[in-house]
Amino acid sequence: MDIIYTYRGEIKKGKPGEDKIIMAAKQFAKQAGINFDPETDEILRTENGKPYFKSGCMYFSLTHSWDMWMCIFSAEGEVGIDYQFITPIDGERLARRFFPEDEAEYVELNGDEAFFEIWVKKESYAKMTGKGLMSRLQSMLSDVGMDEDGKYYFTKVNAGDEARCAVCRRHESPINMITLQV
Repeated sequence: MDIIYTYRGEIKKGKPGEDKIIMAAKQFAKQAGINFDPETDEILRTENGKPYFKSGCMYFSLTHSWDMWMCIFSAEGEVGIDYQFITPIDGERLARRFFPEDEAEYVELNGDEAFFEIWVKKESYAKMTGKGLMSRLQSMLSDVGMDEDGKYYFTKVNAGDEARCAVCRRHESPINMITLQV
């Protein structure tokens, strides 16, 4: 089982923002039966900026947009999450410039909300792999894909009408959402 912890309020970035990650990690570790000691473990980053725990005892991914913070944890493998508020943009122009043809057509038919639906998939994939956005240019309209490391799965997360959220993982398991009590 994977768990998404959510928090709405002031968001601190970088080292000052790690307190929420540690708080959520302690809760996840307790629920998943993982031995996690925040006093001896630390959050490190790959050369591409992907955060991870030094101990490797669990996997996590972080996203925030405006005042919404979300962090997914898994004991099963790498995860990626992205959350975006839907804002006025020229989604069709952006999709024609940066997306494969089938995705651009999908955005043309379905509008800016479709742009954000695809965008959060791309971001969640990039966060799962740690390779960045330009690492994969194929279509992401399907909820299952394949790359050089094997299958991956997208899960759409209910983010209400004003936002889109997606999770990308190499495993399929239930996802629970818990509001982080700060």
